[in-house]
Amino acid sequence: MATLKHWRDTLDYVSRLGFAGSGSIQARQDSLMCVVDAIERAAGVPRGKGDIGYPIRITFKCYVDHGTGFRYPWLGRFEIRCANGTNTDLQMANVSVDRYLENRNR
Repeated sequence: MATLKHWRDTLDYVSRLGFAGSGSIQARQDSLMCVVDAIERAAGVPRGKGDIGYPIRITFKCYVDHGTGFRYPWLGRFEIRCANGTNTDLQMANVSVDRYLENRNR
């Protein structure tokens, strides 16, 4: 279980898990920030408030195809323990980079 104390910690954590994907630098950055935003929303962290709402404790359960052994991070889930002590799950299959970009640009 990782303990994240700031959004930068969250960004490093999801980057190590392989959520950057491929494509241009901008596309990889959008993918990472989409996951960070989804984690912060699930944990109840207010948008743009830096470290308010942290620390959160988090575990990632990656989806692995048992036939091929391939890992699919976008089908996994995060188990999140929020700063207020509540627990929540975030299913990555419900997270959309396109929807994140639409909301960010509003």
